[in-house]
Amino acid sequence: MNKKITIFLILLIIFFVLPINAKVERKLFAHYDVNIYLKFTKTEKLHYVVGLIDMFYYLTSKEHPAYYAYFVSETENMTAEQIRAIFDKYLEEHPEDRHFPCSYLFCEAITKLLFE
Repeated sequence: MNKKITIFLILLIIFFVLPINAKVERKLFAHYDVNIYLKFTKTEKLHYVVGLIDMFYYLTSKEHPAYYAYFVSETENMTAEQIRAIFDKYLEEHPEDRHFPCSYLFCEAITKLLFE
């Protein structure tokens, strides 16, 4: 009896559980292409830019602590929506750079904003 139940459960798993898991496509995008970013909704862009802000501040604090203090002081009164608008404007004004990852272009946009 136990052998029949075990075989039944194995068959159940093989025919129903494994095919469901096999259909799930899992992708992790470390760097979004700009063309993908531009297709995002405004809300999706905002969420993505918040992540870029976190990444930018973290990397700057570790690699260039002096610049980090400057970046924070210059952007502390800005909203994420304002920073998203700055990034979107940069992408609009530099279509020739759209082959670079969004994270790279975000750093370029913020750096140019604060140092030019």
